[in-house]
Amino acid sequence: MANDQLTAAPSKLFKLRNAAKTVDEQLTQEQKYPELLDLLANTAPGAGVGGSSASEQQWPVFLKQRAVTLPNAIVQQYDILQCRSFMGLLPEINRAWITVDNKLFLWNYIDGTDFYSFEDQDQIIVSVGLVPPKRDVFVDGIEYVLVIATTLEIILLGVSTTDPSGAPSSYRGQKLSLFVTQLSVPSDDVSMTNIVGTADGRIFMCGDDGHLYEVTYKAAETFFGSRCQKRNLTQGALYNFIPSFFNFTAHDKVTDITVDDQRKLLYALTAKSSIRVYNLATEKTTEIAAHTDICRSAQNLWPTSSLFDARTFRIVSIHATSPKESREIKLVAVTSNGCRLYFRLDPTGYRPFDATGNAQSNVRSDLRLIQIRGPLAQISTSTGFGNGTVANQQYVYASLYSKGVFLASAQSGDSSDTLFAAEPNEGKILTQTATTNRPTFSEIENTIVMEGKTWAIAEYQPNVEPSYLTIPETGISLPEIACQRQNQRRQFLILTNFGINLLLKLRPVDMLAHIITFYGELGQHLSSFIETYGTRQLCAMCLALICEGDGARTTLALSSSAMLIDSATKLFFEHGGKPSVMSKVGQGTTALSDIGKPVTTTETQFSSKHDGVALFLARTLRPIWKQSLKDLCSPQNPAVRQDLYHVQRCLIDLKSFVEKFPLLMGVATASQARSPGSMELQNDAVQIELESLRSLYTLIEESIEAISFILTIANYDLAAIVASLPASSQQTHAELTYETLLTTDKGRALSRDLVTAIISRPTSASGLTADALSDILQQKCAHFCSTTDVSFYKAAEHFRLATETKDSRSRRNLLQESLKLYSKAAGSLPIDKLQELTQQYCQLHFHLGAVQLALTAAKDHDVLDRAVGYVRDGMPASDDRVSFWEYRKRCYECVFNTLMDVEKLKDQDIAPGDLIDDVSVYKTQVRQKALSSNDGLFHRCLYDWYIERNLTDQILEIQSPHLIEYLKGDPVTLMKQNLLWRSYVRAGSFGKAAQVLAFLASSDQFGLSLDDRIEYLSLAVSNARSQRGSASMGHMDISDLEDTLQVAQGQKEVYYRIRMKGEGYEEYLEALDKKLVTISELYSGFALPLGLWEMVLWIFDTANHQDIYELKRVWMSLVKDVHDAALAAHTDPLQMVAYRVQEIAHRYYPSENVMHLDTVMNVLESYGRQQGVPNAHIWARNLLTEAGVVVND
Repeated sequence: MANDQLTAAPSKLFKLRNAAKTVDEQLTQEQKYPELLDLLANTAPGAGVGGSSASEQQWPVFLKQRAVTLPNAIVQQYDILQCRSFMGLLPEINRAWITVDNKLFLWNYIDGTDFYSFEDQDQIIVSVGLVPPKRDVFVDGIEYVLVIATTLEIILLGVSTTDPSGAPSSYRGQKLSLFVTQLSVPSDDVSMTNIVGTADGRIFMCGDDGHLYEVTYKAAETFFGSRCQKRNLTQGALYNFIPSFFNFTAHDKVTDITVDDQRKLLYALTAKSSIRVYNLATEKTTEIAAHTDICRSAQNLWPTSSLFDARTFRIVSIHATSPKESREIKLVAVTSNGCRLYFRLDPTGYRPFDATGNAQSNVRSDLRLIQIRGPLAQISTSTGFGNGTVANQQYVYASLYSKGVFLASAQSGDSSDTLFAAEPNEGKILTQTATTNRPTFSEIENTIVMEGKTWAIAEYQPNVEPSYLTIPETGISLPEIACQRQNQRRQFLILTNFGINLLLKLRPVDMLAHIITFYGELGQHLSSFIETYGTRQLCAMCLALICEGDGARTTLALSSSAMLIDSATKLFFEHGGKPSVMSKVGQGTTALSDIGKPVTTTETQFSSKHDGVALFLARTLRPIWKQSLKDLCSPQNPAVRQDLYHVQRCLIDLKSFVEKFPLLMGVATASQARSPGSMELQNDAVQIELESLRSLYTLIEESIEAISFILTIANYDLAAIVASLPASSQQTHAELTYETLLTTDKGRALSRDLVTAIISRPTSASGLTADALSDILQQKCAHFCSTTDVSFYKAAEHFRLATETKDSRSRRNLLQESLKLYSKAAGSLPIDKLQELTQQYCQLHFHLGAVQLALTAAKDHDVLDRAVGYVRDGMPASDDRVSFWEYRKRCYECVFNTLMDVEKLKDQDIAPGDLIDDVSVYKTQVRQKALSSNDGLFHRCLYDWYIERNLTDQILEIQSPHLIEYLKGDPVTLMKQNLLWRSYVRAGSFGKAAQVLAFLASSDQFGLSLDDRIEYLSLAVSNARSQRGSASMGHMDISDLEDTLQVAQGQKEVYYRIRMKGEGYEEYLEALDKKLVTISELYSGFALPLGLWEMVLWIFDTANHQDIYELKRVWMSLVKDVHDAALAAHTDPLQMVAYRVQEIAHRYYPSENVMHLDTVMNVLESYGRQQGVPNAHIWARNLLTEAGVVVND
């Protein structure tokens, strides 16, 4: 059964397209991950409090990877502290900043011991920030600007980070250099508490006076201003010129700021928990929105909660969201009791953002609170917060929100904090997305105890997402579970007064590895994980652990990777399940049966093993799947080359895994398929899944080779190679993607063109001979450079030489050699290429080669004769074999075009040195070349072509067994039957001809007239009599033919007599002209009911029928009808009766069937007496005697 299934398998390209469709479906499904706004809209306000919607997982989401304590040299500085000390994080350069009075230490927490000290000023440092430099201000090499705020001035220093070799560091902070810029500005006794910058170099800060400031600088001082200036953004322009001690106006002080670089916005948090929004799209910073009563909005949104008491309500931090996380949610604020507040920024009359998503200047907007996420379950439990508890103490004082990850630090003791961590439960959200239209927001949580007091939380070197990890329609990032192959684990820095804690956020595949390693394959931990993510995702993650290219094992530093592989393999098969058939009842008018009931259809539900393979394969291919071939081959993009290498390594591991378990893909041998425990191949669902898995396996194999092909051709001057291709191929190269390279005819054709172009380049260009280069290509990517491709190149070269030579012998030899090379793999020729080659052969008067090549291509492309079976089965719709039929049919069309071309040749077309000596002889040779083919399907198409062109005489000249077979085959037509009997006559098979003619005469398929049938019967009798030997011809006897012909002639006589009766008998005439009837049918259906008495007598005689009583009745009716007709014609009835009787007697006497003497005499005597004839007996006897009847007295 397995072998039969493989034999009937579709073509490789068909498999690749099916697999590509599966990959696209998986990628599309993951792009349906809902927008954050939709998730929040489907979730009740405050969800998450007390674990109401938090996952009850039993595995960690975050792990403390390592803790790095402050160097002793810095710790010792605390002993000489006189005033104040501050600290914070500069993750861009892998440094933490620590101030002790006027000293600044930039500590390299990666190294742990290295730090840079800055003591070139004597004022107390209160805050430090790191921002990108402005363009065209500093020299090359300045990567950042370090902003140092003291109580008296704000100082700007240039920052450069390099590795010891002098090149830019692969990770920031190996070697740090600070440069004095001579840029500073007085702070006017304002201590800056928070410093932030934008990507284009703008610097913002908030001071302890509650105002928002911007520090600007430029390359040179001008008449209108110094190089560095400070502007107050929350007071009028006059305020910038008034000393701060003269300002007595009370206002809501700004306490925290954050920048949204992508949307060009700045958010400011005030002491009264209001939030103001500023537009940074222009140099003039403008407030465009404000929310001054967030507590009341929260109460209105969640009226049943007591968490928002105006007396204790306080927002401790604000965090701008990335457009890659949400297009609608712009800001997340965190309250002291751990709630998260989600805000939108909507227009109040005008659109506040332009087409690129940037804020428009001077357009007011509405900052709206649209959802509340309650405290995490752990916060609620540890602090006593809940729906019914009012807290009087602030607990959460430091937090971070970054791309869905929420970290909040709260004091848990005198010398320690508790870090509360949460991330979206993507497994649950994806499951809900697939099963419901309203997925809700849920999270996975855990807590970590941190030694010391938390000063800052930041993400360590966030991943830079390539475009293929975003949803094209929205620009939002794909969920982490879909990107865990490409994205590194996210890491977070927690800075305390004891040092740095590096926190590792586990991806789902890391969580699975952690569970297997520390908790085993059984137990509640794994069950809870499977419940969260489902078996489909589980199987995909098991493959990620098994395939080394994913790197999931090594970076977790697990003790036994072999153990992990074994456990992942076991889980893959234990939870992989089996395929099943699901019944679906159609709905709507289009899904009703003929009797109005809903139609029940079935759908195959693939197993989790299948979906796991498909999902892992799709995720593996995602970086290159939709990439253009042009970009993949570009030498200027090393990142793409790394993607190719990485994808290929994973695919090789996946291929090895599949081959280790052949029954998984149904690629087992016959003995393996019959082994105990093998799948039941008779099951339809299993068969469908196996076909899909085989297609995926084919895609894996071909993808590995495709990458090798791309990496190989990328080593050459591809631009020059493509430029040498035809314009159509150049256009294809510009449009082709990795997917279409694998799955389309154009892609395969272009790969062959590229290989041919590379091989055909001079040896000096590639450094290799054509044979050596082709060997390398065949070894690495045989499907993209097979021996076929090399043969095609050599064949094309021989053809080119043939067009250039003037010697007929050399030309013939070169054309023959090119034909030989093309014929080696003719079945792989694209049909348009075959058409081109046959036309070129015809132009060189090599029609014989054109015929041979086309017929060879047709046969080699379909070695199993699938097209023959397809035609024999009546060409069913939606049949996989149709592609083979279409290819062979177009090959045959090439032959027909060649035959037409050769028929046009004339003597004057032949030039000196031509391949043709005699045109007439050459035409015969070409026709005989086609007719000598043993391809029965070709002969069928050839004869159809002859008939369509009405070339019947040429058909009759053909002496081939294929012709007889064709003429005898379906469909049966009058033309073919006429040709068949004529062919038999030409071959001397008169008996067979007679059989065909007899069939035609009796057939009701062709709409023949009665005259046609009689003609065919006459010919049949004639041919039957010409047959030598026995008078018997198969199932037919000559005498039977003669009898049939006699009855048909009688039928014609009946037809004539009925027509003579005039109108009203059309139905009888049509019935007689439509088919041959039996003599019984002629008697009972026509002659007798219509009173055709002479024909009745003929029937009696022909059928040798003897019935004296019936005969007497017929004679009496006949005499009466003649008598009546004579009276009507005013003639003598006795004479007319006598004449008619004598005429019948002459025809039938002495047949007793008609001329039974006693019966006829009785009828005549009776008639004579009725008419008053004297001596009626003598009258009757004399009448018969005159007709030659011997009447005895």
